Amino acid sequence: MKVNSKIVTLEDLNKIASKIVQTYNKTNKILVIGLIGDLGSGKTTLVKEIAKQLNVNQPIISPTFIIDREYKLKNNNIMHHIDLYRLETETELNEIITEGLIQNHNLILIEWYDRFSSYLDKLFDRNDVKLLKVYFEHYGEFERVIKIVYENTIIKHKPNDNSNQ
Repeated sequence: MKVNSKIVTLEDLNKIASKIVQTYNKTNKILVIGLIGDLGSGKTTLVKEIAKQLNVNQPIISPTFIIDREYKLKNNNIMHHIDLYRLETETELNEIITEGLIQNHNLILIEWYDRFSSYLDKLFDRNDVKLLKVYFEHYGEFERVIKIVYENTIIKHKPNDNSNQ
């Protein structure tokens, strides 16, 4: 089943981030968010909004060259913002995504998740991890279509609609 919704305004992106933050706050598991979409589709912008809603006080900068940026959250948890764009092999990926990263109640946001999705899906297939995938598509010059998939359930967001369907 494919469900798409147009994201028209920044306010709509705020609502998507709010749903993700609510999911994070309601679980005692590690939340992994796979961000999938072309360059400039809104992946880093969504991460910035999530961080803002989690009261991260540091500037959120794309980790394209650093690969993994860490931000402190409450209760000594960590938000990892990972960018896989420059990685080419699973060996390189293993150097970034270690067992130490997948612990506590961390939030792990991974841009370019689709570059290693089969491998990552297996890695995160654990009882202590919730995996959420967010797909971004360009829809015209200024609009985006965003689809959120969680455990084979699709959460769609309609602009100016606060309900999950």
